[in-house]
Amino acid sequence: MKCGDCGQDILQAHPEMCPYCKSKHLVSEEDNSKEIQSAEQLAKAGRYEDAALKYERLDLWDKAKSCRAVAKKKHAVPSDLQEGKVEAVTLACPHCGNSQPVSSKSAEETCGHCGTTYLISEKIKGLL
Repeated sequence: MKCGDCGQDILQAHPEMCPYCKSKHLVSEEDNSKEIQSAEQLAKAGRYEDAALKYERLDLWDKAKSCRAVAKKKHAVPSDLQEGKVEAVTLACPHCGNSQPVSSKSAEETCGHCGTTYLISEKIKGLL
C-alpha cells in the first residue's frame, strides 16, 4: 500500500489513513499496476507527456524521462511563433537545438546542421 499524496510506502495491512501525512488517499499495488498499464497505453498512443506525468506520480522517473525524450524527438519546438499567417517560422532542431527557418508546408524537415529529420506539427504548418 502507498499514500497517493505523499508517496510513502505504508506497511500496515489495512490502514485507514497515511501515518505520515494523515491522508485518506491510499493506493494499492493493484491500482498501481492499472496506472502503469494506463501510462503504457498513453505512450503507445503518442501522448508522451501524459504518460510521463503518470509515470512521475508512480515514482517511475526513468520511464517518465524516456517518454519525454521520445516526445522531443517527435516534434520540433517553435522558437519565434507569431499570430496570423507568416512566410517562415524558425524552429529549433529537437536533436541539436540549431535554429532554422521553415517555409514549406511539408510534414518533415531536415536539420541543416546535424541532418536529423523531424516532424512538423499541424499547428505550425497552419501558420504558413
